[in-house]
Amino acid sequence: LSIFDTSVPAVDPNKSTYEFDQWLYDNFTKPYNLEVQYQFNLPASDFDFQLAPADYNRSQLLAHFIRYLFYDVYTKYAGDEFMKMYGPRIFHFIGSSGYSPSTGTEILGLASGGVKITLYKINEMKPWSKGINYTSDDLITLNENYFHTMHHEFSHILHQTKYYPVTFGQVTSGTYDPIDWHERDSVASHSMGYVTHYASSASYEDFVETISCIITDTDYRWMNRIINA
Repeated sequence: LSIFDTSVPAVDPNKSTYEFDQWLYDNFTKPYNLEVQYQFNLPASDFDFQLAPADYNRSQLLAHFIRYLFYDVYTKYAGDEFMKMYGPRIFHFIGSSGYSPSTGTEILGLASGGVKITLYKINEMKPWSKGINYTSDDLITLNENYFHTMHHEFSHILHQTKYYPVTFGQVTSGTYDPIDWHERDSVASHSMGYVTHYASSASYEDFVETISCIITDTDYRWMNRIINA
């Protein structure tokens, strides 16, 4: 017998979002012990920014992308237990970006405590419906704003579990700039050996940016980096 009250269903069938909530439970909570927080969670948000809730329909779309283009892919190539062991325990969706007026930069994602990934800018996703097709430019935007961010933040979780070699940071030692990295343009960053200008902010950001770019970038983007460098 279970010590828990099993008379109460895991998902409230009376809620208007029941169908989506049940899908999240079946596809994330049950197999991966993962909670997708698509409704605005103020206490878990960053109070340094003016943030907006994530659009419901776009949250559904992103959740499906995460399942089929993130979890299923890692499971296919790393095995059934990989995401169960190392995957995040919370995905938190935010509708707007975390914009910093003082530096002119925006935050697209955060990894917290090795268990949580927050994704911003959800409301700028192209909505999907029958008759609407995604163009190659749309796919580039999805990669830049969401999938690059997901792999970046997930790589933080991985290196918080097993740290990367210290020698990695010695490859470009002396050129990391945690304060003014955003003032470097792409050409200058590439010439220093970085895949992005954000990678030049710290060795741990360099590490996860490199992993994310390897996974999500096209051959064309890599060739541009080589030419710039």
